[in-house]
Amino acid sequence: MKPFSPGSGWVAQPGDQLQMRVWREPDFTTETVVAANGTAVFPGLGRIPVAGIRYDSLLRYLEGSLASRLQQPSVDLRILRPLAIVGGVRAQGLALVGPEMTVRDAVAKAGATFGFGRNPQLAHVVARDSSLVQLAPDTPLGLVDLSPGDALFVQDEKWYVRQQPLLFALGAIGTVVVVVGQVLLFLK
Repeated sequence: MKPFSPGSGWVAQPGDQLQMRVWREPDFTTETVVAANGTAVFPGLGRIPVAGIRYDSLLRYLEGSLASRLQQPSVDLRILRPLAIVGGVRAQGLALVGPEMTVRDAVAKAGATFGFGRNPQLAHVVARDSSLVQLAPDTPLGLVDLSPGDALFVQDEKWYVRQQPLLFALGAIGTVVVVVGQVLLFLK
């Protein structure tokens, strides 16, 4: 797994969901999934091989193909990738994520938030080859080369670490009570 350079965009892969919106042309607007053979079906265009094509190249190709049917088509394309989100989240499972989303956004989709303070939760991408990459919460997913089978593992803090301020406060109160009790016994 290697980081992408900024602005390079994701490459369409089998399993990706492609959302194509054509302004003022609802008959051409669609959501399709890239098949295992690397093709996707688009209204009016048919089955097109898309696997391995970068976002910007695919967008230009779709606009050019639609230009023979429509006058100056305005196309918006979005690639969503299924990503398993597991670990310290409420709703473990697959979530569709986009390259513009951050790790924090993906974790929020799974019903969790990152901790605050000195000990926030950690997020790791576990690749299908068992390699592990730690990601900061504000890392855009578009900068991470996510592949089918990768998972986002959210490592939850241990209970005692999360409760450390409370335990410290209770310990301080307990110490004050013991000292006050000893002073009162001494004064009697």
